[in-house]
Amino acid sequence: MKKDILIQKIKSLTNSPEEFVCEVLFILNRTNHNIIKRADIDVHDQEELKTSFLAKLNEYIIANEELRLVEISRVEERKNTLFKYDYEELPQDFEPITTIRNEEEFEIFSFRNDKLNEISGIVFVIHTEDTTLVSYKKHYPINLYKRDSTALGFIKQEHRFVQISDDILKIYPDFDFFYLNEELFVRNVKMLERNFGFCNVINSKAAEALELLETSDLVEDLTQLKQRSTELTFARKLAQISKHSIVLNELPIAEIISFAETFPKLSGRFKFNEDKSKFDLSTKKSQNLFLKLLNDDFLSSELTKRYYESASKDPVEV
Repeated sequence: MKKDILIQKIKSLTNSPEEFVCEVLFILNRTNHNIIKRADIDVHDQEELKTSFLAKLNEYIIANEELRLVEISRVEERKNTLFKYDYEELPQDFEPITTIRNEEEFEIFSFRNDKLNEISGIVFVIHTEDTTLVSYKKHYPINLYKRDSTALGFIKQEHRFVQISDDILKIYPDFDFFYLNEELFVRNVKMLERNFGFCNVINSKAAEALELLETSDLVEDLTQLKQRSTELTFARKLAQISKHSIVLNELPIAEIISFAETFPKLSGRFKFNEDKSKFDLSTKKSQNLFLKLLNDDFLSSELTKRYYESASKDPVEV
């Protein structure tokens, strides 16, 4: 899905809020498993949550002229980026989200049997005739004001302060990621890594990149690259190569080595084996440069004839 189609579909929701409800679900974290409960919320309050959530979608996606839509398999550090999930393999702890997408009936959150401090995620679900949106927001302990004996909480009531008698749950109408029909869009990649095991997907793709490099016979010794692949930042760069490197997948070794020897930013910075048929990547600097080379980060302007290094590149259709 391209950015203009995404905006169009989100607009279809923000322009017609009266045509649907916004259901709120809680993901509860219990020992060795998660359970899903529906939040029984007052109709007026539920409408207010819906209005606030749609306003957040409008602010971040529709009204955000700087927003960029990028595949999650690419290393991208620029701001205002929404990532489209383009791996076939989902994170290992995604089961609650899959369940919510496939089922419609869930038990109501019970104050007798369920606890507010068990809530680990808050999900908004919107159904229309041709669109289903399922959003997730990580719920942190700080969002729960828990009444205890060490501190008393007060709220105003007319002209007086009155003590809070119950715990208070804060619900932020926001999102870390959302499904729009069958496509997954991620705003907070770090949260996905920490809480859903997305790092395991990255490690798997990094391993695929190492296999490609071994098959290519481009590197004299892969031992140190394999050791560094356990570092998540380095693994991300390897994972990107496994999916997107035109250099590795399409160019002959001789052409790659020739470029590495002649491009001004790279000339003299690589070592090779005796017959100059393979890269010698015995230092971290050479390893980092090599991944940039495979990512095609070293460019030149046809207009100014100047040379550039750019990790983030937007393809131009011609």
